[in-house]
Amino acid sequence: MARSLLVAPVADHSALARTCLGLLRALDRQGVKVAFVKPVAQPSADGGPDRSAELVAAVTALRPPEPLSTALLEQQLGQGELEVVLEKIVAAWEPVYSGSDVVVIQGLSPAPSRLYASSLNEALARALDADVVLAGYWPADGDVEALAEQFAIAASGYVAGEQARVVGCVLHGLPAAGAAAAAGLRAALARHRLSVVAAVPYRPGLTWPRMRDLVRHLHPRILHEGDMSRRIRDVA
Repeated sequence: MARSLLVAPVADHSALARTCLGLLRALDRQGVKVAFVKPVAQPSADGGPDRSAELVAAVTALRPPEPLSTALLEQQLGQGELEVVLEKIVAAWEPVYSGSDVVVIQGLSPAPSRLYASSLNEALARALDADVVLAGYWPADGDVEALAEQFAIAASGYVAGEQARVVGCVLHGLPAAGAAAAAGLRAALARHRLSVVAAVPYRPGLTWPRMRDLVRHLHPRILHEGDMSRRIRDVA
């Protein structure tokens, strides 16, 4: 029987897309027939299309179904038609589910303009009978107890009867002293009956843009192309 994994955030900017791509890659390497669904599109900051589904299609052989637009979602939620929204999402998810071993579902990221995100993610978990992976980011102040509490509060919304749906937590942005930090977080989460399934270290080099990114945005006249995948570390 197939299994659904809903990746849900504990706060805004929880690296949902990265968590989903990591899960897809890890499951694929284990020989699992995996699929991806993004139920609701979230336009990029420049007003462009949702990047998660495009990124998955670009780096994998998967072709995710078309997500529901945010505008349509908000219109129907405003009319009290949550069940209609869920029916549309289930209709898109069902064919993918029936042809896969595991379906990774990217939840909706919260924002000041999306106060409904948490309740919609909880409704999605129920409608799709999905297990839940919570994703979060290491806090700037390094307060492990507060972070564990944040995960626990998010997990409390995902319960089926007496059974908790949350099967694990993924943390991004682990500091340089990663081993000690991860151990402290594991202990803090264990007190809430939660476990860490992945802790991703912060690597500054991955934030440096590539030469091709510079060319894409500035459209300069190229005199000598060289290796366009090189990263730009400093600018003089």
